[in-house]
Order: sequence, then structure tokens, then C-alpha cells
Amino acid sequence: DPALQRVWLPQGSDENAFDALVTLYRYRGALDRALAIAQEWVQAQPQNGLARDTMGEVKFLAGDYPGAAADFDTAAGLFTRVPPPPVDPDTGEGHGDIGPSWSLLRKAAALLQGGQREAANEVLSSLTRVAEAGVDSGGDSELVLASHINDALGVAALFSGDFEYAVWHFRPTDASLACSAV
Repeated sequence: DPALQRVWLPQGSDENAFDALVTLYRYRGALDRALAIAQEWVQAQPQNGLARDTMGEVKFLAGDYPGAAADFDTAAGLFTRVPPPPVDPDTGEGHGDIGPSWSLLRKAAALLQGGQREAANEVLSSLTRVAEAGVDSGGDSELVLASHINDALGVAALFSGDFEYAVWHFRPTDASLACSAV
């Protein structure tokens, strides 16, 4: 670990190095070290939505659901002010799974894991229009986001016993994926 950090210590605004180092520690199961690097990243780049979203992800994996939810909420606000660059279709560079709606979806997951079902349902309800727009868009990344939102809304409806509403949310997801595969 110390040798790796000496060779590959993120400096200033090196987003890729921070992201890779957090991911490396996370995959190795060293969540305490991943969290420390994520905190350094947020401190070095407090207006970076990816940094805050990544810190929320590490907290989520460590079981700190309230902390994760707060970080995902902050990331959504940061992404709203400064949207992430789109994925470049030629190089594949960029992140297709970040942005305000993705961070809010992660916030809802953290709230659910933390036992805050009503708060999670409020966040999910705020994403209903995003899901509907995504299903209608025909764009791959929008369809993926819409599918995840509809799945989360369907699961939330199942937990509340509203089976008709659950079916309504699962059906657009299936149709979207079937159309996307053709």
C-alpha cells in the first residue's frame, strides 16, 4: 500500500488518479482506505460531483447509509450546476452513469437501506418524469437510467403492497429493453 501510494499519489486536480485509486481500494475491500482517498479528493475538489458521488458510494458500501445519502444529494446538486461531460462515442471516455438523476437514484437506495422508506419514496417520485422522458427518448443512456428508475419505483411499490403500480413500473422497463435490443 505505501509503495503504491508513493508511485500513484493523486496531485491537485487529477480526477482520474483519485477515481482509480478509490476504485482499487474499494475492489480490494479496503473501504477505510478508499474512504480516506475519497475524502482527500472531495477536499481537493469540493465542487466535483464525481468526487462527492464516489465518496457516497464508498460510504454506502461501508454501511454508512445516512452519510451516503447526504453525499449523493450533494453530488446531485453539484452535477446540476456543472453537468458531467457526455460519453464520447468514438473513444468511450466519460461516465454514462453519473449526473443528478443517477445521484438521486443512489440517494434513494441509501435511504431504503437505512430504513427510511418514506424519504426514499419521495426521492423516487421526483424521478418519475425523468424515467418517463428516458423511455420516450430512444437514447441508450437515457433508457438505462429510465430502466433503473422504473425498477426502483416498482420495488418500492411492491414493498408498500401496491402491486398494480409495481406492474405499471416494471412494464415500461421491459418494453424499453426489448426495443433497445432490436
